[in-house]
Amino acid sequence: MKTSTMLGTILLTFIFSTSCVTSSAQSKENLASKFLYASGMESTGKQIIDQIFAGFGKQNPQVSEEFFTKLRKEVSGKDLVKIMAPVYANNYTTEELVEINKYSNSAGGKKSSALLGQAMSEINTYEILQKNGQEKGREIFQRKVADYMKANMSPAEYAQMSQFEKSTVGQKLANPSPEFTKELNTASQKWGMKIGSKVVEKMQSKK
Repeated sequence: MKTSTMLGTILLTFIFSTSCVTSSAQSKENLASKFLYASGMESTGKQIIDQIFAGFGKQNPQVSEEFFTKLRKEVSGKDLVKIMAPVYANNYTTEELVEINKYSNSAGGKKSSALLGQAMSEINTYEILQKNGQEKGREIFQRKVADYMKANMSPAEYAQMSQFEKSTVGQKLANPSPEFTKELNTASQKWGMKIGSKVVEKMQSKK
């Protein structure tokens, strides 16, 4: 084989393999995004943003409500999905993400997702985390959400949710590894700090 032909074959193989890896990564991120949207992550992000802005409003009563309302339009719950999707894609297989999406689109999955958004509007996550820290605050939040779900789901919906939670992938979701938890916390904290920095920057420029 001529050297030029061999190099061409190697180059094509490299391009093809790189393309496949990129395509696979994007496919997993898309699956992760679908699950996060279906599970109410965008709504969760919106609720957290509202709570962050409410906190800034209480701490800075001299700043007009109009200022915060205008600034609030510059951030979205979709940003939380975008920053979380790669984390899930890196920690779950394609098969697991497919199974998660299947549950998310079931009656029990849809009901639990809808209720999660409602629970977030009634449970002040920001305040819980501020008072109790990340680890303890997360436990308190999860317990409150579980109680809310049981009180507002039909027996059949709750049974479907419970069955998924007992599955291998359901257990993996409910009991994330320390490494995965660290990645999630880092991503969410980065997102929250970015919003906080944006608010502070806009407030300082307003003076």
